[in-house]
Order: sequence, then structure tokens, then C-alpha cells
Amino acid sequence: MGLIEAILLGFHSERLEKPLVFFTMLVGFVAFCALGVAMITMSIVEALDAPVFTLAPIFVGVGISFLFWAIAALCGYFVKRCFD
Repeated sequence: MGLIEAILLGFHSERLEKPLVFFTMLVGFVAFCALGVAMITMSIVEALDAPVFTLAPIFVGVGISFLFWAIAALCGYFVKRCFD
């Protein structure tokens, strides 16, 4: 079962084993995905606004956004595990 199927089944199903885990991990998934996109955006904006263009802020922002996306992937894994 894919992540999108698990999310749709979670909203329409009464056979959730762990509904609290499902909804908190779903909120975490959405929040960490948004934070990853925000970090990429902010690092690019900061790099372009600097008086001397350097790639260091972009690399740091990409690294932190990968961390957020890894946490979002973990939340997605737990969303899929809420079904039996």
C-alpha cells in the first residue's frame, strides 16, 4: 500500500489500529515537508541577498531541508504502518 492510499483509507476507515499515531504522523508529515521547502527557499533568498555571493548558505539550507524530508519520510512510514 502506498502512502496516498494509506492517507485516504485513514480518513475513510474505522479499522485504524492506532488513530492517534495516524493523525499525529500525518500532521508531522505535512509540517516537515513544508519546513523542507521553506529551508530551501530561505537559503536561496539569503544567498541572493548577501553582498558577496557564496554557495555555503545554499548547501547548509539543502542539508537541513534533507533532514526535514528524512523526518517526513519517517512520518510517512508510520502512517502506512497504522493499518493491519
